[in-house]
Amino acid sequence: MPLNLIRLGTPTLSEGQELDGSLILKVFRLKALYVRPSRPLLLAETDSSDDSCFEVDMPGDDRVCQSLDSVSENGENVTIDLNGQSTTQDSSSTRAQSPIRAQAFRSTVGAQPSTSDRPCTRPHSAADCWDSEQFSRSASWDGDYDTYISLIRAVSEDEEDDEDLCSAIMASIEDHEIPLTVEVSIKQILEELSTKINSNQNCKFNINRASVLDGAIRGFTRLSYNPNNRMVIRFSDDKGKFEEAVDPGGPRREFFRLLLVALMQSSMFEGKQGSLNLALDSHAIREDRYFIAGRAVAVSLVHGGPAPGCLSKTLFDSLVQGPDMCKPVLDDVADCELYNKIKKVSEATFLEELQHSTEPIMDYLANTGCVRPLKSIGDRDRLVEDILMFQVVNRVRGPFEKFRDGLKTLGILAKLQQHPEAFRSTFCHQPNQLTADILDDLFEIKWSENGSNKRANENRVIAFWRDYLQDVEEEGSQRLGAILAFATGSDQVPPIGFHPQPSIAFHHDTETPQRFPVANTCIICLRFPLYSTYSDFKSNMDFAIDNIHGFGKE
Repeated sequence: MPLNLIRLGTPTLSEGQELDGSLILKVFRLKALYVRPSRPLLLAETDSSDDSCFEVDMPGDDRVCQSLDSVSENGENVTIDLNGQSTTQDSSSTRAQSPIRAQAFRSTVGAQPSTSDRPCTRPHSAADCWDSEQFSRSASWDGDYDTYISLIRAVSEDEEDDEDLCSAIMASIEDHEIPLTVEVSIKQILEELSTKINSNQNCKFNINRASVLDGAIRGFTRLSYNPNNRMVIRFSDDKGKFEEAVDPGGPRREFFRLLLVALMQSSMFEGKQGSLNLALDSHAIREDRYFIAGRAVAVSLVHGGPAPGCLSKTLFDSLVQGPDMCKPVLDDVADCELYNKIKKVSEATFLEELQHSTEPIMDYLANTGCVRPLKSIGDRDRLVEDILMFQVVNRVRGPFEKFRDGLKTLGILAKLQQHPEAFRSTFCHQPNQLTADILDDLFEIKWSENGSNKRANENRVIAFWRDYLQDVEEEGSQRLGAILAFATGSDQVPPIGFHPQPSIAFHHDTETPQRFPVANTCIICLRFPLYSTYSDFKSNMDFAIDNIHGFGKE
């Protein structure tokens, strides 16, 4: 008799305890258990004086019983236990040898007359107990709980003293219930993946800001490159003079910021801003740049850089579900001329208009394999779907496979497919959430002792800082991003977060006065001079953000 078991769990037993029949009975006192047979049961009478029609062994195993025959050919009771083994017993001893019995009472299965009401010693077949056709009719499962078979027996009075024990056992069983699916944040996922990074081994990248993508390609294709090693970025200015900064903090975040911008603006991507798809570039295919693009995105996420944040929903769904499962839309078509022609086809309302709208793109349809006879206006939608599928997905299948292979670096693709919603906001375009309040809360202020003269000066400067953030917020979130980039090297909060936490310090040295604010992106510390007026604070902050280039000094 197949049983549908729900929420199986292993009870926690004390030392010396055994999960025997009496203990399970005590558990059954607290929880009702009903069994709904998936097929009619054959009933057999074990004793004319007994009220039960059949009995089933319930040993302490969690496997499902496959069949039940109550009576063997020679009239002896046969029990099939949950291990799939049959045992032949005399009917008079069946109950005594079973730790727990499932009893089906006449009142449970209907008002049919029981064979126990007529003389019967030992039936030779199930039909002698109850005609199987009558049982099938009476046991039609219409949702009535009266047709269920209860496995609970009344317990004796002395078992009521063990309620605490039963409650403890039930609590341990419930602890083993299958937990609900818990959404994991992308920060948790990336922090887990970042544990693979070996801080004792470095991979050096020599980058010129005028050609970040070329420098990145050289670094990623170097034979000694290992994505599990820490990245050390060394920038040079446009004249080729090395800057002083070679630390693995701010320069790395700035490198990833500039690299992702260069990638999304390259010929490998096309489409509207904030909704990019892969483009077909033979030069990029030949140099395996699509793979490098995917690897760059993966490495940026795990090594503390930003996310692309500008891929289309179609491209993201292709990465998660596979390209054959996505549904491109008309807005995914980057070619304006082709976009307008496909739009005319999609807007046709009768057959003649549909046929006329396809004439300008007959050569294109022939190349894509979409030429077909149009016999009704109902052929329009399928034609448009096939055109979009070719133009957006199938045409760039080769570059897509390479890009996806690159995303496998450091396990990003596997996590993306496992937790798509956690990654969606970082891969696809989302409104910029950076605000003055978020930026203010992001920085930890390193105050001097409360009540000191230094603390009074610091309070004044922090008031200027917060006013400045509110004024800049009115100019747009892009300006707030420039402030963040000045302090950290990244114009957005990386999905993995900042390590260490950004902080604000103050320049109290009067012997070496400092005019402009200074940012140390390695330890992510923004240091302010002690300005006396807000106009001085604002003008010097604007100048520092707009004119300081790189990490070194001229």
